[in-house]
Amino acid sequence: MKGIANGASENTELIFLSHSGADTQAAKELAGLLRQGGVDVWLDVERLAAGDVWMDALEAALVSAKHLIVYIGPSGVRNWVGREVRFALDRSTQDRSFRLVPVLGPGADAEALPLFLKQHQWLDLRDPIVLPQELKRLLQSVTRLEPREISLLAPNQSPFRGLFAFEEEDALLFYGRDKETDQLVKKLALDRFLAVVGDSGSGKSSLVKAGLIPALHGGRLALATGETASWKVCVARPGDPFRELAESLAQLDSGLSAADSTAFVAEAKRQMATGTEGLRNAIAGLRIRRATRVLVVIDQFEELFTTGAGKDEQLRYIDTLLAAVPTETDHRVHVVITLRADFYSQCWVHPDLPKRIAANQFAVQRMDRAQLREAIQKPLALAGIRTEPGLVDTLLNEVGDEPGNLPLLEHALENLWEKRAAGVITNAAYENIGRLKGSLRNYADHAYETLGNEKRRAIARKILVRLTQLGEGSQDTRRRTTKTELLAAAGGRRMPSRF
Repeated sequence: MKGIANGASENTELIFLSHSGADTQAAKELAGLLRQGGVDVWLDVERLAAGDVWMDALEAALVSAKHLIVYIGPSGVRNWVGREVRFALDRSTQDRSFRLVPVLGPGADAEALPLFLKQHQWLDLRDPIVLPQELKRLLQSVTRLEPREISLLAPNQSPFRGLFAFEEEDALLFYGRDKETDQLVKKLALDRFLAVVGDSGSGKSSLVKAGLIPALHGGRLALATGETASWKVCVARPGDPFRELAESLAQLDSGLSAADSTAFVAEAKRQMATGTEGLRNAIAGLRIRRATRVLVVIDQFEELFTTGAGKDEQLRYIDTLLAAVPTETDHRVHVVITLRADFYSQCWVHPDLPKRIAANQFAVQRMDRAQLREAIQKPLALAGIRTEPGLVDTLLNEVGDEPGNLPLLEHALENLWEKRAAGVITNAAYENIGRLKGSLRNYADHAYETLGNEKRRAIARKILVRLTQLGEGSQDTRRRTTKTELLAAAGGRRMPSRF
């Protein structure tokens, strides 16, 4: 490595080095090699101390940096997309002097790189024999590579989610919630049980899945606590409480065969339904490294009270979750629930749940105008799409601050994306879809009309009724149902019980 240092010229430009939490040590080693080559490297775990306001420091470093290196190790990049990566992608579409350089470390899979990184020429440090030459290329590349002025998404991939919640793999497109993500990480560092509460349509699920989870994989909890750890995450909903939780836990161990997974699910379901230690025991029975933290996300927790679980089952389920995160001991399990605010009172069915929620909860607020603008414009920029003047302001004016308008906005943007022409979304297209509130109505009416005849429409009405849980003193909610029930509503034969 000394030869590299001697052959490199002095370079005072700052390079921001991004990495996942699991690759922290490898990132430190790479930073050291780059500094030997004469460049200044900003690495979060070296520059930030526990308790620092990392968002402010991160933003300042990103603004100052001339280039960004994304280090990719065995954990890949699909389960973490840090704010810094999204910032760099956005900046590279506007600033031709800014360079984003993916670097493959030992154990990385080049074929698994997402398109947004494949668009940039990457460096390969996996082979120790060619490591010196590749490091030289890396040092040269930060002043030579040109950004691609094309879409950073897959062909015809929409930058919007429509009526669907953002998932972990959508983190690249999840804008406008960086401060809230930071606050979630800090709250999870204080208490391993966290309730994320908000109105219907406020974005609770998206904030946890596309904000919190990638932040944890990116090592953000380590910046809050000073402790480096990798993460295993599972997400379940409580429609069929213990079965769905057991099935999600099985996915934490990629080494389970199909037969082993079936056996694990059956045993975990039995233990969780009969004893309060079932969740902890099930996790302990999986092949997970001792230093790895486990995050159990119970999404749409209100379904526990709306999908048919009796009071005894509700109490056992809550007992199981709380027993996995006792307040007096230090275990590696964390539990996050997302809860609709109008179901808050239902939690009083259990004597301890309200106390744990009160001790550590995060209220999801409606996005302000600046956040909404970012959530519209940044994904469009990554997709290489422009809007006609005035369109974004029109959207923001119509969204206002009414609860539930966030899904309407995403649906309208998805609809507009489909009507883009020559890389531009027009004001005329917005009028054509019916504007913000007319977009969903027109879409539903069109789908209903294309059913063709009254018999099919009658079946559709019956199915929609089955998919709605009528509220009692609260708003109606979505209701999950079985294929058997839907077939029965459609007048078809019941499916065999094994399905």
